[in-house]
Amino acid sequence: MRRARSSRFGALACSHLRKLDVRRFSISSQASLTEISPNWGGCPCAATLGLALDRDELPAGQVADLQRKLIEVDVGVRAQRLPLGVDLRKWPPLAPRPRREGPAHLIHIASLNRVKDQSTLLHALARLEKTGVDFVMDIVGTDTLHGATTELARKLGLNGRVRFLGFRTQRELRPIVESADLLVMSSRHEAGPFVLVEAAVTGVPTVGTAVGHIVEWAPSAALAVPVANPERLADAIHTMLADEALRLRVARAAQCRALSEDADYTARTFEALYQRLANGSCG
Repeated sequence: MRRARSSRFGALACSHLRKLDVRRFSISSQASLTEISPNWGGCPCAATLGLALDRDELPAGQVADLQRKLIEVDVGVRAQRLPLGVDLRKWPPLAPRPRREGPAHLIHIASLNRVKDQSTLLHALARLEKTGVDFVMDIVGTDTLHGATTELARKLGLNGRVRFLGFRTQRELRPIVESADLLVMSSRHEAGPFVLVEAAVTGVPTVGTAVGHIVEWAPSAALAVPVANPERLADAIHTMLADEALRLRVARAAQCRALSEDADYTARTFEALYQRLANGSCG
C-alpha cells in the first residue's frame, strides 16, 4: 500500500514538473552534476554549484574560469560564473577608512566548526601576538564544537585578545563589521564566503585561506594564504596591518568588485540565464 501510494505521489509530482519551463538544483559537489540530466523530463535544468577550487597557486583571476572549464570537460554541461551579491539597500556601502589609534580590530564571522578551522585562526593569532602586534579579535558565530574553540583560545593565552560574541543578527552584525580593520578567514573550503562580500561593501578588506572568493579575488582585492597554515596566515595579517596603504588599496579593490556584482546584478543574471534555458538556448 505504501509503495503504491508513493508511486501515485511520484507520478503526480512528475506531471507538475513537466509543466515547468526550467528546473533548478542546488548541489554540493561537481560529482553530483553527473546525476542530473541537462534535459530531465523534457525540461531544461540549471544547477547551482559553489566555487570549490581551493588552490592558492593559481594565477589571479583564473580560479572561476578554471572551474568552469573543468565542469564543461568532466561533466559535459555548460557552466557560467554567477556570484551572489549583497542587497545594497539593506547593507549600504561605506568607504574604506584609515585605521584608528589603538589596537587593530580584527573580525572573524563564521560558525565554530571544523570546516571553518578556527584552530588555524587561533594559532595564527598566537603567533601574531608574539610579533608584538597590538590587536583584538571579535569572533562572531554559533559554537557547534561545545566550547573546544574557547578552550583552545585559553590554552594559547588569547583570552585578553579574542572575544567570542556568539550568534548575531544582521542588524547586530553591521556595527561590528563597520568598526573592523580587517576580516580574517581560515576555512578549509568555501563557496564564498559571503561575509567577504559584505565586508568589502562596508570598506573592510580580507585576509584568509586560499578558498572561494578569497583566492578568486587575490592578490589585488584580498590576501590569500595556504589552507591550514597558521604561520602564513599570521604573516599575511601582519603584512596588511603594517602597511596602511596596502590595506586601503585592497579594501578599495574589494569594494569595487562587490559593488559591481551586487544583488541586483545577481538577480538580472539569474533571470537572463533562466530565460535562455526556457527559450531553448544555452548559448
